Amino acid sequence: MPYHQVAPPPSLSGLLSVERMGTFERLARQQSATALELYVLDVELSSAFMADLALAEVILRNAMNDQLSAYFGARWYRLDHLFDKRSRAAIKRAWRDGKCADDAPPGKLIAQLTLGFWVNLLDSGGRADQPPHDRKCSYDNLLWRPCLRLAFPTAPASAATSTPSPNVSTPCATGSPTTNP
Repeated sequence: MPYHQVAPPPSLSGLLSVERMGTFERLARQQSATALELYVLDVELSSAFMADLALAEVILRNAMNDQLSAYFGARWYRLDHLFDKRSRAAIKRAWRDGKCADDAPPGKLIAQLTLGFWVNLLDSGGRADQPPHDRKCSYDNLLWRPCLRLAFPTAPASAATSTPSPNVSTPCATGSPTTNP
C-alpha cells in the first residue's frame, strides 16, 4: 500500500541500519506495506509536522516578544532579574550563537531564541541563582499576569488575571536590572 507519490528506491534500504528499520519491520508485518514504505511515510509525516511547528514557533515568538517589549521595553531580554537561571543561560547562548553586538537590533537576538526558551517562559519559573540567595522566579507574577497573557487573546478567561496579586511576592524581581545579555 503506497502512501507516497513516488516509490522509495530499493537501494535506500541498504543505507539504513537494521536498528533503525526494526520498528518499521515489525509494523510492516501488521500492515499491507513494506518497512521501507512505512519509513518513507514516517519521514513525510515528520516533514509535514515540522513545517507547522516552525510556523507555530514564529507566531508564538512574535506574540510573546510583542507583549514583553510593550511592557518591559524592546530590550527586555537584558533584564536579568526577570529570568531564572535556565532562561538567562538560553539568552546568553542565543546572544553568543547569533554573534550579537551591543548595538544589534533586538530582532536579531529574538530570532536566535529557541522554541524551548519561549515555552519555558510559560511555566512557573525556576531558580534565580542570584546572590545573596538562590530564589525561585515566579513567572506567573513576573511575566504572565503583567504581559504574556495578552499574547493569547483567545485563551479562556480563567487563564488570565488582570494584574499581579499584591499579596504574592515576586522574589526573583528584587534587585536592579543588569544590562548584560
